Amino acid sequence: MPAIQIPILARYTFSLLGLRKVYANGGFYTTTRIGGGKVIYSDGMSYDDYHWTRFDWGFSFGCGAEYPTKDGIWGLDLRYDLGAVDVYRQLDESTKSRFRSFQFSVTYKFDLVDIYFKYKNKKNKNDEVESEQGVQRPNGLKIQQRD
Repeated sequence: MPAIQIPILARYTFSLLGLRKVYANGGFYTTTRIGGGKVIYSDGMSYDDYHWTRFDWGFSFGCGAEYPTKDGIWGLDLRYDLGAVDVYRQLDESTKSRFRSFQFSVTYKFDLVDIYFKYKNKKNKNDEVESEQGVQRPNGLKIQQRD
């Protein structure tokens, strides 16, 4: 079932095992099911979705770490979601269906502005020409260095 999930998490960051950014996070999430009409299962059968609830919410817990490199930051995140809503209404009230999910992600963060200035500085060094006095000058526009 297609859905949009929005997590709201608080993060506590600390150092551990030589990594400067290890974190634990926790909070809640809310999910809204999009689409509608019929639910199609992997076996090809389709059923009306009137039993499924449209909204879900629950708790989310996780941890992760970030490792900075020369050009960016590698990250690893593990998260577990624990649903609080009975998402499938049945005639038998003793049965509860709640979403549970485990998530694993690997990320790489980079700064496009820094990459742009590194590229431009490399290009300007190649475009420098020697003046009559023997001093190196940039050929064309001069780009200021970022601190």
